[in-house]
Amino acid sequence: ERRELALRLGATDAVDPTVDDVVATSRALTGSTGVDYAFEAAGVGALQGVAVEATRAGGTTVLVGAPPFDHSLTIPNVLLWGMQEKKLLGCFMGSTNSVRDVPLLLALWRAGQLDLEALITARRPLDAINEGFGDLASGVGVRTVIDL
Repeated sequence: ERRELALRLGATDAVDPTVDDVVATSRALTGSTGVDYAFEAAGVGALQGVAVEATRAGGTTVLVGAPPFDHSLTIPNVLLWGMQEKKLLGCFMGSTNSVRDVPLLLALWRAGQLDLEALITARRPLDAINEGFGDLASGVGVRTVIDL
């Protein structure tokens, strides 16, 4: 569901790690160089390592998801990885400056240039907030909004 939405919103490709070999697919799509940017948003330590491997030399891997404390990131061939000048970035809360970015995002939305509605897959009343947290925990939908 989230991959389909990403493609509708402009992603050029999306890979299902439960079906496809992410590294092999990234190499096939890029003429064997790897992707410029890889985003790991599920918060799974093993997938974070795969994202690093799928990234081309000089490319950037962005770790969006926050894995549980018992997960670890293993980067094979660390010396080779460093020589390839890959960049590894963490991303917390979208790495946003909310004072600057929220008004900008609202202006883009009001101008019809940012489709925020596409990101809302469910709305729940306040008394169903626990079900909303259940959606989050189980990975259902993209974003559940609690209506007050």
